[in-house]
Amino acid sequence: MPAPPDRKTLIAKMKEAAKRLCKPRVTQADFQRLTGIGPFRVKRIFGSHGELLQEAGLVEHAPSQRIPDDALMRVIAQTFCREKGLVPYDRFKKVGRHSIHAYWRRWGSWTAALLAFRQWQAQHDLDFPYAD
Repeated sequence: MPAPPDRKTLIAKMKEAAKRLCKPRVTQADFQRLTGIGPFRVKRIFGSHGELLQEAGLVEHAPSQRIPDDALMRVIAQTFCREKGLVPYDRFKKVGRHSIHAYWRRWGSWTAALLAFRQWQAQHDLDFPYAD
């Protein structure tokens, strides 16, 4: 039975997997599929899959950052303009740039987010065609 891979071997295998996939980010599932090395082994040596990616010099997703209120409001305005009118919750979930959950977390509900949008729009986007 071969010895379990060490730190240096895992880094080399991660770089090789990235090269085979032709992409800078290798998911945990792709890494296991290509190498046969499971997440338990990676976690035991590195603590996390992300740490292995960093050690291998590969791109790691930026940590979650709070999206500014202004950016969320601009997305609502852009979506309404692109869709040529106010967009109900179900449609916004499909066509909005950010997850609907970002709006829920910030304002508590879609209705509250729309009320906040109306206030934002009155201050920032006076020419918004769907204000009425």
